[in-house]
Amino acid sequence: MNDARVDVRTSGDQVHFTIAGDVDLANAADVEAQLTTAIHNRATGVTLDLGDVTYLDSAGLQVVFALTVALRR
Repeated sequence: MNDARVDVRTSGDQVHFTIAGDVDLANAADVEAQLTTAIHNRATGVTLDLGDVTYLDSAGLQVVFALTVALRR
């Protein structure tokens, strides 16, 4: 399997994530940690690009759901 790669770009109060590779049980917690720590308190917009993800299991999908819950707070 491929490891997941997370690229973070910020522009003002916008945060853009690009994830590539496989997101599965083995690395989902690491991916989630990278996403949540990169979002600063002043962020008003977050974009998540999954176009380069080659595999996403239920643990990877949970990362996306957890991100939306965190952003609602």
